[in-house]
Amino acid sequence: MLIFGEEMKKLLITLFMLVATGNVLACEAFAPEQMNIAISSEYEQEIFYTSEKILSSAAYSSITNCKLTAAKRRFIMLALGVEDLVLNNKNKTYSLSENGIRRQCSIINSDLSDPISAADQGEEIALKREFLNKCIVVKVTELGPTGLQIPEDQVGCEITRISENAADFTGRFCYFKPGFNSNISVELGVNQKCKTVEGLKELGVTAKDFNGILNIYTSDSSTGNNSDLVAIGGSELRISVNPIAEVVKPADDFGVLRPVFPSEFRVKEIHLAKPEIRSRGRLLEFKFPTVVDTRCERKCSGGLCSSPCDYALPIVAEHTLEVLENGKWEFLTSWFDGAIAPGQWQGILYGGGRQVEKGVFENGVKYRVRIEFREPNFDFKYFDGDVTRRIFLRNNNLGGLSSRGRIGFIPLIQPIVNGDLMPMIDIIGQLDFDGSLDGVDRSLRTLQSYLNNKYWPPIYENICDGRGTCVENGFKFLEYTVNFSVKEEDRKFTMEDLTFSKKSFYGDDYSNRTLEAYPTIKCER
Repeated sequence: MLIFGEEMKKLLITLFMLVATGNVLACEAFAPEQMNIAISSEYEQEIFYTSEKILSSAAYSSITNCKLTAAKRRFIMLALGVEDLVLNNKNKTYSLSENGIRRQCSIINSDLSDPISAADQGEEIALKREFLNKCIVVKVTELGPTGLQIPEDQVGCEITRISENAADFTGRFCYFKPGFNSNISVELGVNQKCKTVEGLKELGVTAKDFNGILNIYTSDSSTGNNSDLVAIGGSELRISVNPIAEVVKPADDFGVLRPVFPSEFRVKEIHLAKPEIRSRGRLLEFKFPTVVDTRCERKCSGGLCSSPCDYALPIVAEHTLEVLENGKWEFLTSWFDGAIAPGQWQGILYGGGRQVEKGVFENGVKYRVRIEFREPNFDFKYFDGDVTRRIFLRNNNLGGLSSRGRIGFIPLIQPIVNGDLMPMIDIIGQLDFDGSLDGVDRSLRTLQSYLNNKYWPPIYENICDGRGTCVENGFKFLEYTVNFSVKEEDRKFTMEDLTFSKKSFYGDDYSNRTLEAYPTIKCER
């Protein structure tokens, strides 16, 4: 038995060493959670920045400890994806599609005057992809003793060899082969043409503001037909072009090089979706999602097109809960809630909601919530503060992924080359957080590039509809009122007797409206 015990010890030690060695020998990637790039044609420069400051150079990712990857003759794959929120912000997904083709999904039972088609959704994704392909460069440098080994004739990637140890990659997915002693740097840059108005016109791109993702994998193949992808790191991206005055009026840049956004807050439509109530222990949680349409026509000049609608917008309002007592509405509580709408987008936006003590509510009593949209920039700052405190109290940073979540957060991508239907990159379904986020907070993950940002949103001058009819910022431009009662039955809570009223500069007001069906997303099988 003693001999068996000693042998078992040796076996366990050997297994431990093998596991430890395997971990050491596998490629490791260290990447910033978030990378932001703004392009200024006025200064003809790219601007790398965080939410708090301008950086002197681009943030970079490093890839090291690739002995096992090299021994297995595996490749490293870099994938550049475009954010694709399919008609809602509950699930944050990214697309590698070249043409934006997707499932046929639409919003039904809504007040939207022009529901967006799947083809229109795909066209917007294709415009973002076109911008990435023409303007964003992935710079790879091998700092190790061997040169950068690059497979030739890659589908989906254009390669510009800079030196024996460096190359620039553009496209959806690119490959290179690590060596046993590789020390690789990966950073983003901007094509020189995209830094000038003339160059942007020549390229014929659409000046936009959008999110993306740069992911790093090890792969069994460099052809695009991958059967074994392992994600080892990744960074979320925000890419924008400072508005070019001849097509979009910019907000004040205060005379310095910095990210700049439009001076005009333009939203075609904002409607209410179905209010929701959920029991959470001794609290009731209320949500008032919105259906938004941020699309509008672009202005073009010499091949360059853009509009205020091509930039992300904060859809945030003050919510005030009141109770009817002795014929008068009495204040109970208030909060700011909402979400970020991508540019040229249509969908249902879910905010964080608000939790209220159950003891506040009684059966048969009338309540109402007034939802007031005033100054988008200031309202967002209040909302930003609420979200930041909420995350801090839960000890849960939005970007704080566990290593297991960061490694496994993207499904295999096999038919990249063949076939038009590209798989989505979903960072929800297979994600592990260092804490717990409930279903409400899932939508807050789309705020990654916007929270605590000193550069966004700008101080808007005007609030405009999709046709360009405007009012001066600072005045209430939209108000919804939701009247309801709260019913408790078998410990389940529901909102009853719902009626809706609307006052708006959009001109489609109504009072005490009832609904039999609410906006929902329907997809064809």
